[in-house]
Amino acid sequence: MKKLLIATTALVATAGMASADITISGHAAAGIYSGLDTKAASSAAIAADATAATALLKNKATTGTAAKEVAAKAAYDAAPSAALLAAWHAAVAADAAIDAKIAGSAAVAKTYSADGIYSNAGVDFTATGATDNGISFSASVNIDAGMEIDSGDFELDGKDGGTAGLGSVSMTGAFGTLTFDDGGIENLYSDGLTNADVSYATTIGAVSLTIAHDTATAGDSNSVSAGYTASGMAFTLTASEAAAGTSSKLAVAYALNDTVSLTGKTDQAAGAESV
Repeated sequence: MKKLLIATTALVATAGMASADITISGHAAAGIYSGLDTKAASSAAIAADATAATALLKNKATTGTAAKEVAAKAAYDAAPSAALLAAWHAAVAADAAIDAKIAGSAAVAKTYSADGIYSNAGVDFTATGATDNGISFSASVNIDAGMEIDSGDFELDGKDGGTAGLGSVSMTGAFGTLTFDDGGIENLYSDGLTNADVSYATTIGAVSLTIAHDTATAGDSNSVSAGYTASGMAFTLTASEAAAGTSSKLAVAYALNDTVSLTGKTDQAAGAESV
């Protein structure tokens, strides 16, 4: 079996380089929630289910089960016989079987939480420093506990384990920023898809670019985000691989003045209708 190991130079805060700065920060939140999405059927699961239904419909059109049913009935009507009757019944059963699968694939639905309260707190320890050749680095350790929610997606995340965890380790230089975080980098298109392990961010002229990759090579292992701003208009494109193809979102924002702005967005999930 081929084995590969890619390593970076160890970055250690010692007397031989500038001392690393240790920053301690924290956060806390509390409130009341009602009717939030639960993890029982995430948006990713529903999207996958819709993809399955699309594939079945395509299969039905390709195999022509509905057309075969009509043809079998016409053949029986033209010259009734036991054999043609059996063929007609078989065609009806084949068509019904695919319809049943399509109906079953649409059965997944989101579930919602009851009313409740949430409270959570966390402490983050971040070490930052720089090497002699100008590469800055950062590493973090965090401790979180309590009931957590995702206010952006209206999801109830549940109770945090209350254990300490290693956050991301990043390096920044003229080349851009390289970040390592095993399973901790959110998919750039949707946080409902597979998290990435490594990401690279840079700026090329007026375009900001970020690429994220999951080394486990899941079906949605790669995602990308690109942004461009000019004359008060901001364009953002995000995309990700998916089992059914490529999903993408395009957002446009324009600031009329300091208080009024206009935004628009289109979302094309793989195997689904665009929104």
